[in-house]
This record gives sequence, structure tokens and C-alpha cells, in this order.
Amino acid sequence: MKHYLSLTFLLYLFVLNAQNSELNKIPIDVSKKELTAKEVSHMAVFPGCENHDVNDKKVLQSCIASEINSRLGAKLENFAEELDKKGYTSAVAKLQFVIDKNGKIIQVKAMEGGNADLKEASKNALIEISNEIGKISPATLEDGTPVNLIFQLPVKYVVTQDEEQPQFEWNELVLATLKDNNIMYEIRASKNEELLVYEISQESQIFLGKYKFLNEIYMVEPYRSIYEKADGKNLITEGDLNNTFYRFYSQKDDVSKVFIYQVVNGKENLSETLNFKDFFFLPKYSELLKRN
Repeated sequence: MKHYLSLTFLLYLFVLNAQNSELNKIPIDVSKKELTAKEVSHMAVFPGCENHDVNDKKVLQSCIASEINSRLGAKLENFAEELDKKGYTSAVAKLQFVIDKNGKIIQVKAMEGGNADLKEASKNALIEISNEIGKISPATLEDGTPVNLIFQLPVKYVVTQDEEQPQFEWNELVLATLKDNNIMYEIRASKNEELLVYEISQESQIFLGKYKFLNEIYMVEPYRSIYEKADGKNLITEGDLNNTFYRFYSQKDDVSKVFIYQVVNGKENLSETLNFKDFFFLPKYSELLKRN
């Protein structure tokens, strides 16, 4: 038994209030004990993120997500065994923590709801991480005043049996497709648990880079602008299968389901809805998903 990350990317971190805003137009209550990402002028800089532009809040948020994701994943490596012993196959939890004005992670607490075991394990893991890492450069206001910055951390963890692999041969699988006029980018999962980005044309494909997490990609241009233009649903891929043209979508606010549309005379008609695992693991639509 193992936790399976290469296709489902089951450990997520999203920064509280991570969307862009017109910061200079928001009145900031500096008397508050903690501020959100929207309310600070400069994002905290986590160890490992020092080479990023200090003025690009989204990139720094993404880097914080990646760094904590990586560390949490390592800390929770043995948590699958605990889930197995108690008969769980999945668990969710939500943590809250503060990066204080002195550059320390403090006030780590589990929020209401979710799996009690995962809450305790992930909370303890984050506390361990806070004791191991170096000093974080704190978030600041426009005048350079350091402030306490509050985050929320949704964690989803799933355990699968070893045999629960895609039931077909594959080297890379398409997870998402970004279209911008005549330019198309594919985000693919590889067997070694990397995300690969390609620019696709009729004549060729160009490899553009590899990443650890989807949110890393969606913080980088041009992918960020294309993603933000999407109307609530994300294109996974599209193509002709058995003389029928299909488009596959997931929703931004619920990636657990895949919506399958047949396209007739340019009109999309919902054909069926599958859960994430069945869509990617079963062979029904594999010819449109796999890249060899």
C-alpha cells in the first residue's frame, strides 16, 4: 500500500486569499494581529524562494506552496500505514498557521472538520518543519514594516493499493490543456512524478519545462493569464475517438470529477461524469490521454 501522487497530486497547499488585488486601493488595518496575503505589499520569502522576484507575490506564494508541499509530503510518508491500520483510504484536513514578523511559523492549529488523525499528523509535521527551517523573510507593508501573515492549509491525502495504476500502457498522461488563440500548451504527468509542459502545434511539440505542482505552473506566464481567463472549468484535453469528438473538463473548484462532452456541430453536449480516478485509470478514454 502506498500514497499515489504521480497522477492525482493529492497533497495541496493553497495560500489564503491568493488572488491578485489592487493592493494600494485597499485600506489596511495595521492594528490587526495578522494580515492576509491580499493586505500585505510584499510577500514573505520562504527558504528556497530567495531567487524569485520579491515584487511578484503570486510567484512567491507558489514557491511557499511548493516548499511546504515538498516538506509535508516527506513528513507524512509513513502516514499511509496509519490510515491502513484504521481502515481509511482517504482523509482531508485543514490547518492554519502564521508567519510572524520575526520570520517564524507560529500558531499552527487544526481547524474544525476533517479527519482527526490527518489533522494531528499534518499539524505535528508542520511544527517540525517550522523548527527545522531557517528564518523566513517576513511579509511587509508598503513602508517596509514587517507584519504577521496568516495562511490556511487544506491537506488531502489518499492511500491506494499498489495495483491501482492506470490499466493501460503509458509514458505521459495529459492533465490539462491551456489554449491561447493559436497556441496550445499541454501539462502532462510523467511516471517519475513530474509535471511536464509542452507547446503543441500541428507540426511539432516543444518541451518547455518541468515542475512539481500544478499551482507552480499556474503562477508562471503565459500559463497564469490563460488559466485566469478560464470560465470556471479547465480543459483536460480533446480529440476524436471512434468517430466522436470529445472534450474533457474539470472544474476549478472541484477537481475530483471529470466532465465528458461530445461535440456535435460545434456544440458541447454533456455525455457523462466520472470521478478523477476512473477517468485517468480506466482505459475507456486512454487513447486521448496518453502520450508515448
